[in-house]
Amino acid sequence: MRFAALFFLAFSFEIVPVAAQSACSPEEKIVWSCKNQKNTYVVCASGDLSQTTGYLQYRVTKAAKPVLTFPVSRIHPVGIFSFALLARGATLTFENSGYRYQMFEGLEGTPALAVSKDGKHLNTVQCADSHYTLTLTDTI
Repeated sequence: MRFAALFFLAFSFEIVPVAAQSACSPEEKIVWSCKNQKNTYVVCASGDLSQTTGYLQYRVTKAAKPVLTFPVSRIHPVGIFSFALLARGATLTFENSGYRYQMFEGLEGTPALAVSKDGKHLNTVQCADSHYTLTLTDTI
């Protein structure tokens, strides 16, 4: 079921030009993006993402230079990312080196990225600019 949600997530979004989000290659689909004054945060999916093939990666860039890529290897997302549709939004979550990253997006308002460690909230990044969203699908 979790993969079905990820598969739906990666292939149900409106396709928008990649120009503003150079963290993903032209062959990839942008699943989610968030930009603030310091960094650009993006989730990229391979064009061949399916139940058995493809990859999903979270990337952070600063001034178009890579800061963080997770996972480092381009591997299938099952067991790494967790996608949840909520009553009034959606989340995409993963853990890396003890840190939990949760991209949240309500049906109204600005998307955000929350970071926690050992259950303690550390930071929330408010998105100043977000063109690719977890809840913007072409099926709604």
